[in-house]
Amino acid sequence: MWRHSEIQRQVLALYRQCLRAARDKPGAPEAVRREFRRHAAIPRRETLRIEFLLRQGRRKLQMLQDPHVSQMGQFKNDQYVHLLEEVVIEACGRMGVAAGTSPHTGVWVGDNKICAMGVHFTRRVLTSHGLALNCCVDLDWFRHIVPCGIEDKFVTSLTAELGRRVSVNEATSHVVDVLAELLNCEIVWDDS
Repeated sequence: MWRHSEIQRQVLALYRQCLRAARDKPGAPEAVRREFRRHAAIPRRETLRIEFLLRQGRRKLQMLQDPHVSQMGQFKNDQYVHLLEEVVIEACGRMGVAAGTSPHTGVWVGDNKICAMGVHFTRRVLTSHGLALNCCVDLDWFRHIVPCGIEDKFVTSLTAELGRRVSVNEATSHVVDVLAELLNCEIVWDDS
């Protein structure tokens, strides 16, 4: 008689828990099934990879169990970058800065970059991301480098554009508000 290993039992239990937690969330059960099917062919001997996926699955289970999460969605790489650009452009607009995009990634005010972005995907999974919205940075430091490797462009900040000091906290509140509106969600701060 064939028996499941301990790790296989943990994966099966996690699968059942995820399906249960996903029941009331549009699109979530299909996403859970697709995710587990994709990893079903991993050989048993690759225990480190399986354990990593188990930890990742447990984090997703916590997200599914969170009552504030109502939908599961996926972005394509360029969609996610464009969403971040749209968020920053709208946030800048709310503060009085007319920003836009260019053929280069990021957010621009004319030929000056006000926000750099970095997004890293592996196998269609977002692994790290970030944006750097220049609020009250000393722009003289950028004269010693070629920002973002673009020779004929420079950098600006909210403070430089508005002629007053714009703190990171002020800019963050606008960015978070816009992000919540575009994703149609509530963003809950955890200051622990």
